[in-house]
Amino acid sequence: MAAADAKRSEVHLGSTEQASAVGSAETGNAGGAGTVGAMGAGGAGGLGLSTATALGARLAAASAASKAAVQAAEHKAAAVIAGAVHRGGAANPTTATVTMSGHSSGTDHTINTGRKSGASTAGKQLESPALAEVVEAAEAPPTPEAPDTAPHPLRHHPHKDKKYRIYKLPEKDVSPRCQKAQICDGNYECGPDGLGCIQDAAQRKEKVRDAAKWTWKGYRQFAWGHDELNAGSRNSREWFSMGLTIVDSLDTLQILGMLEEYAEARHWVINHLDLNQGEVSFFETTIRILGGLAAAYYHSGGDEAYLIKMVEFADRLMPAFNTSTGLPVPHFNVHDKDVANYRGSVGGTCLAEAGTLSMEFSAATRISGYPGYREAAMKTWQVLAQLPNTDGLMCTMLNGDSLTCNGNHYTFGAAADSTYEYMLKQWILTNGTDQITLDLYKKALRGMRRHMLTDLWMGDDIGMISIVAESDSGMSRQLLLEHLTCFLPGTMALGHMYGVNSAENPEDDDDLMVAVKLMRACYELYHHTASGVAWDSIYYVQSPEPQPVSQQQQQQQAGQVSSAGSQASARQLAFQANALESLSNRRANAGSNDINFGGHSGADGQQHKSSGAQVTAGGLLKRQDIEGNTFGGHGRRLLQAGTSKDGWARGGRAAGLTRYAMQPRSNENFLRPEVAEALFYLWRATGDPIYREWGWNMFRAYERFCRVDSGGYQVLSNVNSVPPGPGNKMESFWMAETMKYFYLLFSDDPLEVPLDEFVFNTEAHPLAIWGSRTDKRMREALKRFRERTGLGGDA
Repeated sequence: MAAADAKRSEVHLGSTEQASAVGSAETGNAGGAGTVGAMGAGGAGGLGLSTATALGARLAAASAASKAAVQAAEHKAAAVIAGAVHRGGAANPTTATVTMSGHSSGTDHTINTGRKSGASTAGKQLESPALAEVVEAAEAPPTPEAPDTAPHPLRHHPHKDKKYRIYKLPEKDVSPRCQKAQICDGNYECGPDGLGCIQDAAQRKEKVRDAAKWTWKGYRQFAWGHDELNAGSRNSREWFSMGLTIVDSLDTLQILGMLEEYAEARHWVINHLDLNQGEVSFFETTIRILGGLAAAYYHSGGDEAYLIKMVEFADRLMPAFNTSTGLPVPHFNVHDKDVANYRGSVGGTCLAEAGTLSMEFSAATRISGYPGYREAAMKTWQVLAQLPNTDGLMCTMLNGDSLTCNGNHYTFGAAADSTYEYMLKQWILTNGTDQITLDLYKKALRGMRRHMLTDLWMGDDIGMISIVAESDSGMSRQLLLEHLTCFLPGTMALGHMYGVNSAENPEDDDDLMVAVKLMRACYELYHHTASGVAWDSIYYVQSPEPQPVSQQQQQQQAGQVSSAGSQASARQLAFQANALESLSNRRANAGSNDINFGGHSGADGQQHKSSGAQVTAGGLLKRQDIEGNTFGGHGRRLLQAGTSKDGWARGGRAAGLTRYAMQPRSNENFLRPEVAEALFYLWRATGDPIYREWGWNMFRAYERFCRVDSGGYQVLSNVNSVPPGPGNKMESFWMAETMKYFYLLFSDDPLEVPLDEFVFNTEAHPLAIWGSRTDKRMREALKRFRERTGLGGDA
């Protein structure tokens, strides 16, 4: 890990006499180990939040009050800010100490903004709020705002309509996970892990918090200050030399109430985070570092230490936009640059790299007042809107200089996923300001429905599922599901909560119903492995021996009926029967194997026709396998022969359905968050308890097979064995995303990261929505900061 600048002195929080070590870990920095003082008499506490930290540093050096009085004031300050963290910034914001008095020598330790453009601010000391203001906040906490009298629909479960509850737990779980790992849906025996009998949401939530603490223990002990932990081998690994896990985890520590760990993390950011590094991934550091600092600012109630670091890093990234098209250089050296004269070339890039940045740079503008960040980032949407596309679907690989597609592959998975996610979320973040991105989102979802949305029959135990297949200009579909693609049901559920619907015909499923149907396939990535930890990707292939099923078995099949009982059973059977009916209608209308598929142009601008049928290894179906000649309405989904509702009642095989099975494409697991993320959104959207049951059994598998005895969790190399093959690494997004989404899945507090206040970036960093109460408070904080320091813009 690169050391912080030698000139940057280390700050010890709390007086020499009162400090107790919250942690003294090997940092690998020139500055050595960081000791975080636990403020208060006798070293009690470990408060670690912005006001409490500032108060402890100031009062320890200057206050003549008794130790007991100091401790009482600090605890009051901590209570104020703890409320802000828990409620998503609901308490009045107070800013952190940036220039802090040394406790022994009386010297000042200064952090400057590091801005490389505009007026120089080098050496300028940024004074924190007056001590009297801080003491007043501690001694007389502000009166809490009155709670909303009318609950906001995004703070509760707005769609309790039973039509969205089409699943229930099976009477008997016959999955490989149940058989091999003894983690069974619908079985509440404690099991070998002792967790199966925990049914209370609050207790489950606390177990997730314990897992987050175990995650931090391993990182802190074996990789402190480095980018990531190798949990299996108990050592560190570097990527960008920016303490990636620390910065990525800041808001998770705040939201989960891990105050002592947060104190350490904040201390390290102030004293050791050196952003003047070498080549980085623009995409990865934008979503993790820039997004992490912005979210930490919001959830700390306006801690200026994060503001300053965020502005510095945004400035270091800005030259990457100096290209002929305005798309950023995907791999960029953030070492000091001559901004005015730097010019770069994009070259080959992918859709995700080009389109996953506007949320973070918009937040940077909103927080700092500097308009240039957002202006540069929003230009990328104008550029992407000009790319060749197929009904809104954008090519995955492209040349960022010529703005041409490298191939004609379309996916909602790797290398494309988060751009589609940001089409919706950028519009939400700016409270409807950026209409261009919503238009792109709705157009892309319509293209997805026409060219990629696919229903498959998986046999008795699973029934019918929906997936978003991969597509090549609409000419073929590859029946492939990546864990990464499973962000989509969550994003579609979020869009539905904001009133977005991409259905083109009244009889089509709305976006929430599509999300519900996509969710089952994503859950089965976990449910159908031996360990219960998900495959990273799978193919769907035709099963050689489909088994006929009776009507009674159909009505009892696992996972297809909701807790609503027989009404839900009828709804699920109707869903499957309607899919079959649409098949038979399309087959009757198909008069030739030479089909014009709607006359849509591919990325090369040519209309495509195909004849003949072919299914290749790996689940690739050519366009001509699709029965029918239109991708509108019902003519977009099922890639197999079918009959009528009567045929369905006789069972899948009798109905003419081809049975599909899952074939692993990658047996690895990388601790990814997308399925837990989607469960969180669907729980918030529907209130259906099935999503918590699925999520709990997913968490149990992680806890049993990925947890490392010495601390931390590791990826797996083979999830299809029990015990699974270990993989060593602990990704930073495990703490930043996966732990957070599991925790929030089991939260019953409607004010815990409410979706009318915050929208998550693709790294699960919650950013304040423009016009929300949190946003308004931070705008006031910016105004005070600007008045006090002369820094910051007025955007």
